[in-house]
Amino acid sequence: MNKNLRITNNTLRDNQRALRLLYSDTLTITNNQLCNHTTESIFCYESASTYPEMQGCSKNIQITNNIIENGGYTPIYLNGGINGGIIADNQIINPCCNSTQDDARNGISVGSGASNIMVKGNIIIQTEETLKNARPVYVTNTCSKCYVIDNVGEGYSGGVLNNSINGITRN
Repeated sequence: MNKNLRITNNTLRDNQRALRLLYSDTLTITNNQLCNHTTESIFCYESASTYPEMQGCSKNIQITNNIIENGGYTPIYLNGGINGGIIADNQIINPCCNSTQDDARNGISVGSGASNIMVKGNIIIQTEETLKNARPVYVTNTCSKCYVIDNVGEGYSGGVLNNSINGITRN
């Protein structure tokens, strides 16, 4: 398990994923430049089926002030039972650039039972002529108490979508 990990002031480019972090407690990813990744630029998750004894370990995730360009399928992806975190003030340019079809992936995705996550003040910019990302920010209906506030972006299917239980959206 990762505990009290800080990833800051790096330039990471031309990989499948810049950062793939499994089971993280108090993780800070800030002020990085991430370019040209084929799947995700930042992927944080826990898998209850792989390590059931570790379920619930992932918490206090902070992803802030990063610049992500050509971030693969989904530039920032939190998946699994992550409890507590913030995704804020990131700039994402050309999200979902490796998607094989429009409307299939999102700029920022939060899913699979995550809770108490705030997605705030991110800018998702599509500079290519056609939109590929489905939505700039997407929170699935398996999440709870997720707050999506003051993000800027557009997608093939429309704007921000927050399906979380007892969540708040304001854009």
